[in-house]
Amino acid sequence: MHLKYRPTKRSEILGQNSIINTVNLDKPILLIGQTGVGKTTIAYILANEFCKSENITERDCVTNSTKPDIENILSEFFRSSIFGKEKVLILDELHGLNQSIKAQRLLLKPLETLPKNKKIIACSSTVGKLEKQLLDRFLIYKLKPLSNKNLKQLLNYVCEKESIKLERWLKILLIEKSDGSARKLLTSLPIIKNIKDKEEAEYLLDISSMDADPDVLELFKYILSGSLSWIQIVNLVKNIQKTKSSDAIRIGLINIITGRLKSKYMTSLNEGSLLIKSIKSLNNIFIPQDASLITALFDMFCLFKEKK
Repeated sequence: MHLKYRPTKRSEILGQNSIINTVNLDKPILLIGQTGVGKTTIAYILANEFCKSENITERDCVTNSTKPDIENILSEFFRSSIFGKEKVLILDELHGLNQSIKAQRLLLKPLETLPKNKKIIACSSTVGKLEKQLLDRFLIYKLKPLSNKNLKQLLNYVCEKESIKLERWLKILLIEKSDGSARKLLTSLPIIKNIKDKEEAEYLLDISSMDADPDVLELFKYILSGSLSWIQIVNLVKNIQKTKSSDAIRIGLINIITGRLKSKYMTSLNEGSLLIKSIKSLNNIFIPQDASLITALFDMFCLFKEKK
């Protein structure tokens, strides 16, 4: 949902007026802020103002953190394009270069001597151990977390568009748990939109803060509640498998179960014992992915059905 309502122009950005009204690409810029406040979104808005979308290249510096990685990125960036001379390079998670001084220094000259038809925008949640001489090549803009007023405005807008009716207490809880992050607000909304119990809503929001996949979380909820038949569980899994691998589902379930074991919402020691048995089943990696997932889910299904 956060992608559906991602801003596409400056006027749609919430809570960053001092930046949006002044930022330009006359010099390379570095956007700093916590996860979910709109760094990459703003980077794309600025990039699309400057050039065609085909000439925008995004690379993250966590998986591209070595000197050869940066060499390849720069080589691609400065290569001519059939879509025009104007190009923008977005370097996401710039702090990923913390461990490679050589990779950082490789950026110094390009940042200093960029031609007018080439622009570089970097995003980072922290400056970490980035060298001062690298940081000095950028105009740095610090994005602040969204205020509760901004989050409320966004939540009301999305709820109206999606015909979602939330009780007032649930809106307040969702805004509080979002920690100033629009992304967190909108990824959490589908998870709790039909919840009527405050304790359950708090639990689901705490679990979703671990970046739990909403589809896998829904699967876990149904198994835990025992409200669906085995055939219904299988059909639900088949739908999830259209977009996720069996191994991704299995690992997602292990993370969610671990989160419940650590939370205050586990109902009893007996439930804890069942969760531990579920993890042991899910940890069987010595049989093919699909077989491992289905057999583990059947074990979980039977365990929690017996509990009921």
